[in-house]
Amino acid sequence: MTTDPRTVIRDKVATAIERARGRSHPGLRYSQHLADAAISAHLEALEQAARIDTVEELDACPVATVVLDNAQRLFECRRDTGYWYTPSDYCQFISDELHLPCRVLYRPEES
Repeated sequence: MTTDPRTVIRDKVATAIERARGRSHPGLRYSQHLADAAISAHLEALEQAARIDTVEELDACPVATVVLDNAQRLFECRRDTGYWYTPSDYCQFISDELHLPCRVLYRPEES
């Protein structure tokens, strides 16, 4: 049986909240609700930040950004050539050819 990672994280956060408050087990349900809210808000923010909806957003990605398009194809940005490449067969695509929305899997730190 696999446990949902959100449940594991929620329980750990709830337990930490309870320890910090010095409460006993009866208050755990309230802390789980707080933890759920915090985790949900964080995950929503991450999902929104990782979503690309327009070609202009794709074109603004730094070199070496890796995205998964809506057709479940993996691409790496090679801005030095102006193309997106598929790692498996190294085909090149322009931004218009990717199926939007895309999900950012890796975005390098820009210096």
